[in-house]
Amino acid sequence: MKNPRNKSSVFSQEASKRFRKGTLYDHIKCQKHQDAKSSEVLNRVSVFQKEIEHKESVNHEILYQVFYSFFFLAKESIANCKIVQFLKFIEHIGLNDLKYFTHRSVQSRRDLLLTLSDTVQNNLLEKLHSATSYGLLIDDMSDVATIEQMICYVQYVDPDSNEVNTDFLFICNLLENSDSANSQTLFAVLCMKLKDLQMDVKKISGLCTDGASVMVAVWEELVPVVQTLSAISESDATAYGLLKRMNCTIFVGIVYILKEILPVLARVSKIFQRGYFNFSSIQPTLECAQGELQHISDNLTPIKNLEKDIHSDGRLGLLALELKDGTKTNLQHTLENYVQSLIDNISKRFPDVAILSALGIFNPVIIPDKKSTEFMNYGASSIKTIFAHFYSNDEDITIDECLAEWNLLKYHLIKMKPNIPSQCELDSQLRTSTEWCLRQIVLKRQEYKHVCPHLSNIAEIVLTVPVSNAWPERGCSKVKIIKTDLRNRLKNDVLNGLMMISINGPQTCSHECDKVVNDSVKLWLGEKNRRKLPSKNKGQVEMEMNKPSAHATPIDNVQIQLPTVHNEKPDNNSELEPNPNAYDDPELNEREIEKTLLQLKIVRSLI
Repeated sequence: MKNPRNKSSVFSQEASKRFRKGTLYDHIKCQKHQDAKSSEVLNRVSVFQKEIEHKESVNHEILYQVFYSFFFLAKESIANCKIVQFLKFIEHIGLNDLKYFTHRSVQSRRDLLLTLSDTVQNNLLEKLHSATSYGLLIDDMSDVATIEQMICYVQYVDPDSNEVNTDFLFICNLLENSDSANSQTLFAVLCMKLKDLQMDVKKISGLCTDGASVMVAVWEELVPVVQTLSAISESDATAYGLLKRMNCTIFVGIVYILKEILPVLARVSKIFQRGYFNFSSIQPTLECAQGELQHISDNLTPIKNLEKDIHSDGRLGLLALELKDGTKTNLQHTLENYVQSLIDNISKRFPDVAILSALGIFNPVIIPDKKSTEFMNYGASSIKTIFAHFYSNDEDITIDECLAEWNLLKYHLIKMKPNIPSQCELDSQLRTSTEWCLRQIVLKRQEYKHVCPHLSNIAEIVLTVPVSNAWPERGCSKVKIIKTDLRNRLKNDVLNGLMMISINGPQTCSHECDKVVNDSVKLWLGEKNRRKLPSKNKGQVEMEMNKPSAHATPIDNVQIQLPTVHNEKPDNNSELEPNPNAYDDPELNEREIEKTLLQLKIVRSLI
């Protein structure tokens, strides 16, 4: 009966003294009566139904536990084939509900792993799409299966934390659609991947690649190498061919030229390998390298050292080499042409030295004092260079606006000067005063975007310019950890997913990791109906709560529909027609049989 005040329904304490047939029929149709019947059945006989409902109630929790287990294995670079035994172990020590997880086939495990990696990648792409600019760092390697791989990292400013991050972006097979891993292939694959990831190429602030490493160890061990080749040349054709090429004055002269020139180039390379640099020192460093190269060419240093060493009492006296005039002239021309090509190449590789030097004005240490006569005009020429590089094609921005922003920003930079860490050079996060200043501008973006929006935008672009290629080298090391001799058949999509989780995934047992796993479960459930069972046939067991039939056996108010035998042949559109794809999977077939047996047990128990 219902309370007339609050309309609440309660059971009556006294038996009804009036009987209305219509009221009884209305009550039979209500949801409460249906729930009461189901509850009565469960309380009487159906322990199997309780198990089915319990399985459905813990479905989301089970998926969460399984996804977290997958994430842990991928994060720790453990083979994903261990997941089945790992789940059995977890189930054995207490998580009994894991027995309800049936997606344990190879394809299901692969889909689950890719769902996790897609979640991590989508979080990264969301940040990249919101970023003002980003830089790319790429390198190539040959993995354990001799597949030529290209690894790409991305450097950007996180729009949430305003921190500069460098994350793994992708790895792909260079020879999948090409015969050679040349520069054209690298460029084509990079453009294709950026298009697939829907990344705007106009936001690229810089591209960092790795050059070939060159060693001239043969200069130090030339005599023993030649003597060894000479000893085995009679029995080894390869040794004979190498000896014929190496034991000549031209070859030794080229080695001496490289020995003098490569250290100069190595000093320039080490400056950029540190991962940071002082903008104001770039142009002097390059000019110094070009000057040293020209000095080597003018003084013929390698050839003079060669003439000294090939004498009988020199370090190459045992080789009995002779430097003829024609050979000497040939080496001189080679040295001059090589040095001139290097000087021209440095100029071509750094065409924007002026803009890099102009960015040195963001260093608060070198800004003159406010009382100095140089303060008012300081940085004006650099601002013009910066404007010509970044905003020359933008009609909405004028040079006067940039100069006005700089005149105001100078006072902010002077205010920052006392706060610069005294040992920022030793700090991995604050390496130079210029970088520290740019980070402060980006961290306080909300404040500076109103004061100097254009220059604060440039500060973010500069911070995303990659300098060191150490990150892709770390990626190559991670590939060797994941794709080993025992896992050399890993497909590239799985390898990409494992690296995405291992490198970019948050630490386990953290709030960020919980969010990634939850999002992955939602993505998994929302993509498609996995392992969908075939629709019921008329010959299947059905439990009908309201429809009586000739074969129904009454148990109080519960009606059980027994199976009905159909002898007639169904037509083409009949529901008896089974789904042709329903039993392709043995695991799905087994689950269908188990469900049918469970229904038969329920019917038998009720009867």
